[in-house]
Amino acid sequence: MGHLLGEGLITKIDQITNIILTNNIIRVSINEDLHDSILTIKSKKIYAKDCGSTDYFNYFLEEIDRPFVLSDYKVDVKEVLKMVDDLNRKSFATGQKLASHSVALYSEGKLVAYASDVSRHNSVDKAIGIAASNGIRFNRTILVTTGREVASSIIKSARAGIPISVSIRGPVSSGISAAWLTGVTLISYARRSSMKIYTFPERIIRNFTRTVF
Repeated sequence: MGHLLGEGLITKIDQITNIILTNNIIRVSINEDLHDSILTIKSKKIYAKDCGSTDYFNYFLEEIDRPFVLSDYKVDVKEVLKMVDDLNRKSFATGQKLASHSVALYSEGKLVAYASDVSRHNSVDKAIGIAASNGIRFNRTILVTTGREVASSIIKSARAGIPISVSIRGPVSSGISAAWLTGVTLISYARRSSMKIYTFPERIIRNFTRTVF
C-alpha cells in the first residue's frame, strides 16, 4: 500500500479494494482504472546509478507529476530531536541499527508507524503503508529515517502528504532539490542537540542556537 501511494499509482487508500498474497506474488484490486497511470510511470521511469542526480529527478517530476505538500503544521525543534532519539532506541532494541534502515512516522508527536528494511526506499514504503492502513492523515506527520534523503524518498513523502522529513544522515543533492520542488521540510544531520534544516524552515520552531541552515 505504501509503495502504491509513494509511486503515485493511487492517491488514497480507499482506492484499494483487496490485496491477496500467494507464493510471494501480491495481487492488488483497485476500484478504478489505473491503466493510463501505469503506462505513464512505466514509460517515464528512470533507473539511475547516481542517487544524487538532480537533473534526472527534476525531469521525472515535470514529466509525471509534481506533488506539493500544503501544510501549516509546525513543531518545536526539541520535539523533533526527541523523535530522532526514539527512532535510534527502537533501531538498537530490535538489532536493526547496523543491518538495515529504519523509519518511524509520528502524527502530532505520537508514533504511528515503525518499519525497517535493507532498502531505505522499502522502509519508507512500509511506514507509509502501515500509517495509511490505520487511517492516519499525513498532513500533520513527521517521517524520521536512518537513511540518506534522496529525491525518490522525498517524492514518496510528498505524494503521501508528509510535510516534514528528517534524517540522522547527510542529504543528497537530489533530495534537497526535490524537497524545494515538493514543499517538504528537509532536515538532515539530526543529532541529540543539533540539526540542519535545508528547506521550508518555517515549519520548525527553533529555540536554541545550534540549529544550522
